[in-house]
Parts: sequence; structure tokens; C-alpha cells
Amino acid sequence: MHITHGVRQHCEEYKAYWILNLIWSYQPQCAKDRMLREIQFWRLTVRPDKTATIRCDRDTGNTAITQEIEFTDHPAGDFRFWVENAVVMLPEER
Repeated sequence: MHITHGVRQHCEEYKAYWILNLIWSYQPQCAKDRMLREIQFWRLTVRPDKTATIRCDRDTGNTAITQEIEFTDHPAGDFRFWVENAVVMLPEER
């Protein structure tokens, strides 16, 4: 897999390369799903209490993968990453 400049900048700024490791770890599972082979919509939701949820949605909007994260030092908020043709990008980079 490859990453765009925006994803690299995000990971460097927030010390969050773990997000890429997590996304990459699910790629064997995604490869078995026809829709996820083409495009994946990942959303990281970090709550103020430092817990988080990351999920992967299909193009149809239904969730294929959800993982709870017990603790992260990532800032609170909603962050989106797309995977298309083995490239992890920010939505605005498409």
C-alpha cells in the first residue's frame, strides 16, 4: 500500500502511524469483499475521554469493520481516510 502526502502529514503531526498499521492489518479481510477491494471508507472517531472507534464502510454506506480503541493520545474528533487502489488518502486528496 501507498500513502499520500496528506496522510503522511497527518500521521507525523499526531504521531499516528498506528492508524496505517490498523488499516493495513484489515486488508486481507477487505480483499475477500468485492466492494472493499475497490474502495474503503475509514472513519476514526476519537472521543474526549481518549477512547475511539475506527470503522470501515463500503461504498453503499454499510459498515464492514468496526474496532473499539481503549485509549489513544490522538486529538478528539472525526477523521476520515479512504483506501482506493491500494492508496491511503484523505478524502480531499482524491
